[in-house]
Amino acid sequence: MCLRSKVRMIGLTVLFFTVANGLYGQLSGNYTIGGSGSNNFNSWNDFVDSFNQSGVSGSVVLNVNTNDSITKRLVLSGNSKFPTTKTNTLTIKGNGNILKAAIAKEVIAFRGVSHI
Repeated sequence: MCLRSKVRMIGLTVLFFTVANGLYGQLSGNYTIGGSGSNNFNSWNDFVDSFNQSGVSGSVVLNVNTNDSITKRLVLSGNSKFPTTKTNTLTIKGNGNILKAAIAKEVIAFRGVSHI
């Protein structure tokens, strides 16, 4: 393989990892669990997966519009690239809805997440 081909291969590899790392848009704005529209999550698990994977780029308000049952603890983990901060906060509004779980520990755990 000639030098030019190697340089091109390295460049394409770097480009791939750069693009692949940014495929998930960060959360910012108002979201619902059990609502309708583009900022809707069907369940707590869906929200937690998105939050942990994507992080935040602005303040996030989560409105809970339905009762939910889970079988394991929900763990919100701090995203190292896009964490919650003093200005990029997470607010959870339960709106009187109930999250049920048959587990012995806390239902929602926060690991490396601040400004809630």
